[in-house]
Amino acid sequence: MKVLALTRYGRKGASSRVRFLQYVPYLEAHGCVVTISALLSDQYVDVLYRQKKQAKWEIVKGYFTRILKLLSIKRYDVVWMEKELFPGFPAWVEWLLQKIGVKYIVDYDDAVFHNYDLSKRFIYRSLLRNKIDQVMRFASIVVAGNEYIAARAKAATAPQVQIIPSVVDTAKYSLHNNHANERLPVVGWIGTPSTIQYLQEIAPALLCAYQRQPFLLHVVGAEFSYPGLEIVCKVWKEDLEIESIQQFDLGIMPLADTPWAKGKCGFKLIQYMACGIPVIGSPIGVNQEILSGGVGHIAVSAEDWCTSILQVVRNPEEAAFMGTLGRMKAENVFCLSISAPVLLTLLKKAARK
Repeated sequence: MKVLALTRYGRKGASSRVRFLQYVPYLEAHGCVVTISALLSDQYVDVLYRQKKQAKWEIVKGYFTRILKLLSIKRYDVVWMEKELFPGFPAWVEWLLQKIGVKYIVDYDDAVFHNYDLSKRFIYRSLLRNKIDQVMRFASIVVAGNEYIAARAKAATAPQVQIIPSVVDTAKYSLHNNHANERLPVVGWIGTPSTIQYLQEIAPALLCAYQRQPFLLHVVGAEFSYPGLEIVCKVWKEDLEIESIQQFDLGIMPLADTPWAKGKCGFKLIQYMACGIPVIGSPIGVNQEILSGGVGHIAVSAEDWCTSILQVVRNPEEAAFMGTLGRMKAENVFCLSISAPVLLTLLKKAARK
């Protein structure tokens, strides 16, 4: 079976790496020939994260390259698409694919429909508010990272909706390095410059906890500072990602209660849990489900965050137990070996339609 994967990014884009690229070895081992074609290059991601602006030439080049790739689309048995073909444009091409009999699966790990229906740009709200609903409706199958996205797909009358959570290959994630007797506890966060805002919102709570029980705050993937906190910022590198997380004694994932955040798939929490690290998170969207079962604490208010952090860093035995539960949950629920066969079945089904 020949599969064309039309991703948003290459390896430096977290959504493409997690939802697409990590599945390729399994798919190829089971008879698929997968061709990856990213819309936006790693250079685009570098500029976006480093300078906080879009590399317009990379966008133009990416759109042109995608048009050329679509000219050969009939060579493939099924198209595996990330979110949409051309962000910012109507779903004309997705409509055309359906009309000419091209089968495609579309995958979502973010509530990208809110980029349009809740956009600050009037033209997006007025002309494109239903764009993602149309992309979902034209698809053979919609793969959603959580129930919030799945509910939108069902409301859009997508032919079939399947929830596949964001997952990790637990075989690559070993338990964290516990040196609690040798250093200050490490509270850790991993993400991108676009999500550092959520960490900034709980900074006063972090300081509250720090003043009662000193700890190091490790921030991976973004720059962060706050007066009074001891912070170590690390550049994200794929080959050092797991090692960086293994240095944490506690992993945190704050979120704001917004429609966009409800579409998040809780990948940070899953990564922490795969390393056997206790977690604290905001009960927004799928986080509520991930945090259930004793793997960590739910925090809503600043007081919750402060109290929960102190509870974990002051009780290493309890923290270790939560970490064990988290690792078990990662292995049993959020594991690549569980979701990969489901995805393969969906691709085969779409190809046969």
